[in-house]
Amino acid sequence: MDIAFFGYHGSFDYQNIGGTNSMIRRLSTEIIGRGNNKVDYILYGGENKEIKHQSNFFSRYYENLGDALLQLKNYDHVIIIYFPPLDVLPIKKFLSKKNGSTFFHILYLEWPESIIKRKLKFELGKLLPINGISFTISYRLFNYVKQWDKRVILFFPPVSQDFFIPLTEKELPGKIRVTFIGRIDHGKGVPDVIKLFKKLAQRDDIELSFYGIHWEHDTSVVALHNYLITQKLFKFVSVPFKKWTPDTDLMVQSALKQTDIFLQPYQKLSSTIDTPLLLLEAMASLCPVVTKPYGNIPDLYPSTRCIIDDKHFWNNIEPLINSAHEWMSDEWKLINKQNKTLSFDTKSICDTFIRALQNVSEGVK
Repeated sequence: MDIAFFGYHGSFDYQNIGGTNSMIRRLSTEIIGRGNNKVDYILYGGENKEIKHQSNFFSRYYENLGDALLQLKNYDHVIIIYFPPLDVLPIKKFLSKKNGSTFFHILYLEWPESIIKRKLKFELGKLLPINGISFTISYRLFNYVKQWDKRVILFFPPVSQDFFIPLTEKELPGKIRVTFIGRIDHGKGVPDVIKLFKKLAQRDDIELSFYGIHWEHDTSVVALHNYLITQKLFKFVSVPFKKWTPDTDLMVQSALKQTDIFLQPYQKLSSTIDTPLLLLEAMASLCPVVTKPYGNIPDLYPSTRCIIDDKHFWNNIEPLINSAHEWMSDEWKLINKQNKTLSFDTKSICDTFIRALQNVSEGVK
């Protein structure tokens, strides 16, 4: 199969770090590793250029939407990721034409907090004459989209098998190792993480690690990054947003394997994809995740102990850490059981994705 992931410049990028980028990159890499498949990223709105990732895997950039649309006829399947609202009419017009044997699909990744933005997002999706599948990555996205599209499929962001740790390899630690990994951003709760780490840094029984993805998108974020790289209270690793390499994933794997409690204190879930990839990666590594009950997180993460509401979140973390040796073993068992139930490893997710495309091609309902 020849497959294209299509969207506006910046909506996803092979070389960037983040949930959408990682999800599509992992899926793409797995697809081309199976048989005679080809994958391209078709992006518009930037300079014309072509980047080769593998012999059958390219990122192709086009300045104009029209030029990018013309390329889509060369593929068996096109998965639409994102387009600005003003582009809906030319895209709709293009899709309304007969485009050979090409099937067009749409991937819903985010749940806007604003009701107005949410309605706009889904109304734009409904306007497109999709002849393929609506893919969704969370329960609430799936339940919402199925109201008008019966060909909707739920699949989670894929996690490499290398992240998964057997239950037999887990043992109670000496020092409790607390880790934060994420974009340096207010929506990720970074200012509050810094306050907590400053307090916990005074303790000898806790080891702290902060892996911050650096993206210079506003002055307040730059200020947070500047503080983090100069402070000496806890370990800080700066990760460039636009410089993903395979070593980046290896670093995250290693960090999670050396983590006892993983912090994911979102201020809002709309700051990431609707099923956070880092949540799944931490679960694969059998890391207890201290987070908030946003979206479908309570349906994914199997314990109520570590899911704390906004009002009590920051006051409850230290007592939770203090009692970690008492509850950690039970938490590992719960997470391990849930991992088997959800099956979000890359192979399983790719199986679901490819089977769906094949069924569309073969006319299977």
